[in-house]
Amino acid sequence: MGLFDILRQFTGGEEVENYSPYIEHLREKEGVSYTPYRPTTKENEPLTIGVGHTGPDVSMASIRTDEQIDDQLIEDIEERLPAVRANIPNFDSLPEELRVPMLGSWFRGGLSGSPLTQKLIAAGKFEEAADEFLRNEEYEESLTEEGRAKGMRGIGIRMKELSDALRKYGKSKRSGGGSLVERNPYYN
Repeated sequence: MGLFDILRQFTGGEEVENYSPYIEHLREKEGVSYTPYRPTTKENEPLTIGVGHTGPDVSMASIRTDEQIDDQLIEDIEERLPAVRANIPNFDSLPEELRVPMLGSWFRGGLSGSPLTQKLIAAGKFEEAADEFLRNEEYEESLTEEGRAKGMRGIGIRMKELSDALRKYGKSKRSGGGSLVERNPYYN
């Protein structure tokens, strides 16, 4: 019995959103840490534990189990999704191949820190959003030797991945081809 089967039992059989694609993506991109660390050498970088979790509950004495990490990750996803949906109203109608890196970027602060990119996505201007997203000081710094020395290489890679996903989706919409589905079946 999987996590979502257990959640359905507690919700009386109500449909529970499947967070598995988000969880898999975040675990891969953020990594998993049972003890706290600072992800970069940037000044004032918060302590991180689990799968990219930061906050007042994380101290140098913190230690997490797999179960605690999974529970916290689900809470962190549930905390961010309402903001994503409020700022990108078409989020749920987008294909999983785009929603997953979008949430991943929101999770680490990239997309949430780019209001113009959000507006372009909401307006269906995905290729423009791809360009705008990379017009970012953090992205530019991640490409430099100094940025790499600060541990920022992964930031740039993830930002480029989202930009590429936005561009690919935009091109598929423009050409009318591709296998990506835009319509959300729950909103006929």
